[in-house]
Amino acid sequence: MKTGLLISLSALILLGIGLGVNLQKESSTPDSAVEHFSDDLILLELFTSQGCSSCPPAESVLAKIANDDRYSAVVIPLAYHVDYWDYLGWRDPFSSTQWTERQANYREAFGEATLYTPQIVIQGEYEAVGSDENKIKKRINQLVSTPTENLAKISIEDVVLKDNHVLLSVMASRQDSSFKGMVMVMAAVFENVSATDVQAGENAGRTLRNDYVVRSLDAKPLMLAKEGQKHIQVSLLLEEDWNHENLGIVSWIQDAKSMEIYHVDATKGLVGSAGG
Repeated sequence: MKTGLLISLSALILLGIGLGVNLQKESSTPDSAVEHFSDDLILLELFTSQGCSSCPPAESVLAKIANDDRYSAVVIPLAYHVDYWDYLGWRDPFSSTQWTERQANYREAFGEATLYTPQIVIQGEYEAVGSDENKIKKRINQLVSTPTENLAKISIEDVVLKDNHVLLSVMASRQDSSFKGMVMVMAAVFENVSATDVQAGENAGRTLRNDYVVRSLDAKPLMLAKEGQKHIQVSLLLEEDWNHENLGIVSWIQDAKSMEIYHVDATKGLVGSAGG
């Protein structure tokens, strides 16, 4: 069920996601060993909930596109489970006010009146109903066929697992000397989850598979210095009960006001491996 919700939240920019690094305790992945995707990645952010009956089809569309050979090398899928469906009696175990705030930031940037699920945001600048496969593919095809110059770029240079955190070292760089805007350096961990037995709400009695679930997120504001580049250290929480074999890491750089995403980097691993 598509729902609208009037929410006035502060412009707190929250972003980031993970793609499969082979994480081992106290391990480090040197720059030479970090395998990257192509240089022009497209971030797909789905806002969803286990309490919404229209959301499982949208999550299936997200997985279908991520596993499609035509798109698997260029799209990075993420799923944020919002918390405003929890009032129906089923608390989505992946839901967070953080993700609702993230969606509200997009609502404000797009000038929309309401929040709804399932909603997908493509590269921070285009939104659609999350189950509208044709519309989503059309926009991806447009971005692939008409690439634009990146105002800023980001690169994951090192990945370290220490205690209950993933430590990332990323390089943010300005590509256009005239660009002086505030950006957000984003990073996140996601998890592919096998199944959840939903016992209440609109999906009561169903067993739902959820993939690309955002589990941990960090955002750091940055005004790129005159030299045009800067190293950023990011720390992401890693809970013990998460399946480390199903985790991934992704980082991107995003305009702090317009929410447009300038560049995405992700390590090779879990993308495209999830089931539909």
